[in-house]
Amino acid sequence: MPITKLFPVLLAGTLLTACASTGEGEPALAKAEVANPDEITCRTVVKTGTRIGTKVCKTNRAWAAGSRSGRNMAEDIQRKSMQGLADPNYGN
Repeated sequence: MPITKLFPVLLAGTLLTACASTGEGEPALAKAEVANPDEITCRTVVKTGTRIGTKVCKTNRAWAAGSRSGRNMAEDIQRKSMQGLADPNYGN
């Protein structure tokens, strides 16, 4: 799948992860998951290109899973791009 198609998904996962930060270097989602993974938490999610947010309610466990998924996707893309740079025939 081309990176251009993955970019919106990657961006959304990154934004959710960045918005969940507590400023202490530890995501707020991890703290919420420890407290009660089945508690429902609502957040306002703003899509790129708009100023209007949409209210999204999920369990703390689901928020954490989405955060992990986005982080894993970003790491996979970075890993694949670094492998391509190491290959002298990449792009030929």
